[in-house]
Amino acid sequence: MQLIVIFRKIILLSLVLVFFEGKSQDTQTPVTIRQITIEGNKHTKEPIILRELSFNEGDTISGEMLSHKIEKSRTNLINLNLFGKIVFNIKNWENDSLDIVISLTERNRFKFAPIFNLADRNFNIWWTDQNRSFKRVQGGALIRFNNAFGLNHTIIGTATFGFAQIFGLEYRMPYINKSKTLGAQYIFEFSQSKQVQYGTTNDKQDFFEGEKFVNRKIELGTKLVLRPKIHNTNTFTASYLHYEVDNTLANQHPTYLLNGRTTVNFFQIGYMYEIDLRDFRYFPKKGLYFRGEIQRNGFGIFKNDINLTRFSLSLSKYEQIGKSQKHLFSHAAKIMLSGPEYQPYVIQRGMGFKQDFVRGNELFQIDGQRFLLIKNEYKYALLDVKLNYLKKLKGKKLGYMPLSLYLGGHFDCGVVTDKANSSTNSLRNKLIYGYGIGLNMVTFYDKVLRLEYSFNQDFNKGFYIHFEVPI
Repeated sequence: MQLIVIFRKIILLSLVLVFFEGKSQDTQTPVTIRQITIEGNKHTKEPIILRELSFNEGDTISGEMLSHKIEKSRTNLINLNLFGKIVFNIKNWENDSLDIVISLTERNRFKFAPIFNLADRNFNIWWTDQNRSFKRVQGGALIRFNNAFGLNHTIIGTATFGFAQIFGLEYRMPYINKSKTLGAQYIFEFSQSKQVQYGTTNDKQDFFEGEKFVNRKIELGTKLVLRPKIHNTNTFTASYLHYEVDNTLANQHPTYLLNGRTTVNFFQIGYMYEIDLRDFRYFPKKGLYFRGEIQRNGFGIFKNDINLTRFSLSLSKYEQIGKSQKHLFSHAAKIMLSGPEYQPYVIQRGMGFKQDFVRGNELFQIDGQRFLLIKNEYKYALLDVKLNYLKKLKGKKLGYMPLSLYLGGHFDCGVVTDKANSSTNSLRNKLIYGYGIGLNMVTFYDKVLRLEYSFNQDFNKGFYIHFEVPI
């Protein structure tokens, strides 16, 4: 790896020395950048490219320093994900001045991809409790337009169909200030479903289903993302939400929107702070991650407005032990608090969603207003290779496939406190835990497959499949 870094620096320095007209130059002698020319940017506006450069027209620097600035500028342009090919050429180096020509090849700006989602909380619920019903498979499409207006803005449209319909539109601006520390996003989503969860019995979901759509949700929101340092992110959110249900659902299950309401409207604001020191986000091996979030729902503006505040803190640590670095340990803790206790069921969240669950209890949803969750895992690297190029097409190599296998064990525990839901739920207000073994497979950098066999506090055992890291 060290040889590759040295070799790359030699090449970049050679750009300074080779791509010029005239006699050999002293790399320590200051030179003036006379002109910067950009070629190949058919759609991208020049200011978007120029602000990623570490130098400007009129700058006077040494030839050696120029090579470092070219390397930095090229890295910045690569991170825009707008160009497939980026070449810096130095032209007309005469005495103490030169020109720089940047040749670019733009990527395809349009992306179309199918959507395949399950309506359930996780794969194991669909496989076990829902008997692998294809009625609960949501199909649709995603259309993504990158580099909109040549300003590196992104427009994303999604449409999902099935017994639930979801239509979304998102507009992203990575930078809205000159220093490139502040970005903005705008979000619209409309969804409606013929089936909704209105509660839990014995810590299993209860559903209400109608022949027509029984609930609707509209969300309009915006985000401001402030990133003053590369590892620190501040996210400010503001949204308007509208929930609507039919009369039958409201009459039979009055707690869904609380007090038998058929509509609820409220504003929501939030703040999230993240420190991300992980080496690899999708499957961390070492580092630290911290996240704190506070969210306020309702401000007394609407009739029957919401009154809910939610707060959460989470901390994860990852470490490699031993000279071989094959022994991986990870630990995580999360606490969530919300109140007051009695809220519309549709906006309550206990344990059992996304990564907030105790392994061995994947089939249960534990309703509540507060929870504490602790996760621990040990993994041993059985295999960590990059397979040879898969195949060749017209003499061009298509790339290699990284493949890593980890065998490990885990122990999780947690507790959910609840004062507002059915007393038939036996897992609330008590310590729950789970332990077992698992095999993790990581490929294509962001694709994870976990196969786990776990036991829980009631000595129930099961085989579970997941597609994301547990911690």
